[in-house]
Amino acid sequence: MREGDTAPKSMLIKPHSSWSMDEWDEKAEAIHGITSETLESDGADVLDVYDALLAELSGYVVVSDANGFDQRWLQRLCDAAGWPTPFDIDSPSIVLPDIAARAGIGVHVAVARYIAATHSDDVLIEHRAGADAARLMRTLVNSVPKHMRHDRK
Repeated sequence: MREGDTAPKSMLIKPHSSWSMDEWDEKAEAIHGITSETLESDGADVLDVYDALLAELSGYVVVSDANGFDQRWLQRLCDAAGWPTPFDIDSPSIVLPDIAARAGIGVHVAVARYIAATHSDDVLIEHRAGADAARLMRTLVNSVPKHMRHDRK
């Protein structure tokens, strides 16, 4: 999700033939609400997902609150597609200093706002990539005072 986007975008990925389903985790299936059968029937080909990632995210800083985990899955996708990893996935701790500097606030203020926002009651909702991306974007944007945001909403 990019700053200014109104809705997250997400894609299911059809498991590539090189991927072992031995790693399939029934606990993760329950958390995400996605079955392996759903991935097989509704998932997009790895090349289509790779192309979509390039189109959406080239030139942007990519952030995840589970960046190590997401970077591993990105690498797996890229290996299956036969292409290099087009970007690294940063953690919020990497981007918060820049966000704070652009907003003219102290890093400690941005971090405190980020922590407060990530520990709100609405965090415990369905765990899906799109909803997670939207929540992370709102949290990062809300780390900056409203009058200093680019969108000024």
